[in-house]
Amino acid sequence: MHPQGVCHDTLLWLISLSLDADPVVRAIIATDFRGELRKLVWLTENNTGVSAGICESGPDPHATYHVDGRYHHKIRSKGRLLTLAPEKRVPLRSISTKAQLFGTAAFYTEAIMKRLPVFRPNRRVDALMVLGQSVFSDIACASFNIYVVHRSHEAKFVSGAYSSYEDSSFMVVAVNLFRLHIFTDHQLGVIIYKGKKSPRI
Repeated sequence: MHPQGVCHDTLLWLISLSLDADPVVRAIIATDFRGELRKLVWLTENNTGVSAGICESGPDPHATYHVDGRYHHKIRSKGRLLTLAPEKRVPLRSISTKAQLFGTAAFYTEAIMKRLPVFRPNRRVDALMVLGQSVFSDIACASFNIYVVHRSHEAKFVSGAYSSYEDSSFMVVAVNLFRLHIFTDHQLGVIIYKGKKSPRI
């Protein structure tokens, strides 16, 4: 799988193709912290739908858009898997433009980074996207908005990301599209953005 996207030079792309027979997208967004790659966000698809979540194995917070239109967030707490904010949306294959799947942020602090798992080479990972440390150099936080995007809407999605997220307070770090193998008319679009440091007066 070859992800497509627009990015600044603060990003390093590493691509590995899965050798598994099961045709599902498994992408990881990671960053370097003290010489180790820490996993931030994961994306995947299977026959039931598409999902994205934070790489924190304990609570495992994530969202899923099911093929029949069921949408929900899930998180593990005190040994129970809780379903949050369930919705009934249009079926996944009926999305004609875009639909949000998941939104989150990553804070580049020692306490948080050490809580996130270290990336190890894995046959199940199709694509690895690494955010350089310079992304967090002035503002120690990056935000992620992930969408299910119809392929005919790709150009508008990319241009819309810049018009919506670029202003006096925020800047776009990268916009990327991951092609899906099961839901081939759609892609997972990832917008990574961050706040701008206020100028000194």
